[in-house]
Amino acid sequence: MVFKKYFALTIVSFLIVNTLGAAVINRRSADGDIEICKKNTPCGWGVYNRFSRLVNYFMKNNCTCPKDTSCIRVDDDISTAAFIYKCKVPIKVDKANSTKNNY
Repeated sequence: MVFKKYFALTIVSFLIVNTLGAAVINRRSADGDIEICKKNTPCGWGVYNRFSRLVNYFMKNNCTCPKDTSCIRVDDDISTAAFIYKCKVPIKVDKANSTKNNY
């Protein structure tokens, strides 16, 4: 019983440490100009742990998303263990007309 308690505590501690270790890496072009991301160019990558799939750090691309768009997760490249982020117009949810799931 005591072993299970310490084992569970160890697992939870491991997950918390991995989550808190996430970092943001920002990069700029060499000449300092702000480059706008093209339609199919990733604006960033969320590099994750292959086993837990928790993001270890976010690596931002040199480009910046155009006005009225956000860097949103759109894909998962399991070969590189990274979520792919691209510039997309955020979807606005109308909470008054949304349906509730009955799960």
